[in-house]
Amino acid sequence: MTSRVEPNLLYEFQKFGALSAEKCINCGNCTAICSLTSENDRFPRQIIRMAQLGLKDELLGSKELWMCYNCGQCSETCPQQAEPANFMAAARCYAVSHYAPFNIGVLFCKYPLLGGLFAILLTVFFGVFLYSERMVMATDNLKLFGFLSRDLIHNLGIVIMV
Repeated sequence: MTSRVEPNLLYEFQKFGALSAEKCINCGNCTAICSLTSENDRFPRQIIRMAQLGLKDELLGSKELWMCYNCGQCSETCPQQAEPANFMAAARCYAVSHYAPFNIGVLFCKYPLLGGLFAILLTVFFGVFLYSERMVMATDNLKLFGFLSRDLIHNLGIVIMV
């Protein structure tokens, strides 16, 4: 399987808060201190290395990206002050922004106050909508296709048993 290399991938993570990841020398202190690391899972070192090499698809598809719970021990033991914990958080934000529709992930990751305000406004809007439609639904006559004419229903071939 061939991989496409993104040479500016590491710098894209800087937009999400990973400001020191280029300092990583791949020494392994972060992996050694992490209590979640096993022989098969070598994060955060492996994730940082993927970003340094520009392996975007492998990084976004990695399960190790989501295993970190940001305890910060890796950043405390890093001799280069590469801040692996900040990089892991930025990588998760990058992944969310990459897969989220309409770039809504960018709103929540880059501008958390604005994203929170948007979520509150959306919640209030749907709350008001649901509250305004709180009428009791009639159970004696349910019209599933009441918005369509009988001719259109017949032409579409929809069978309605009345």
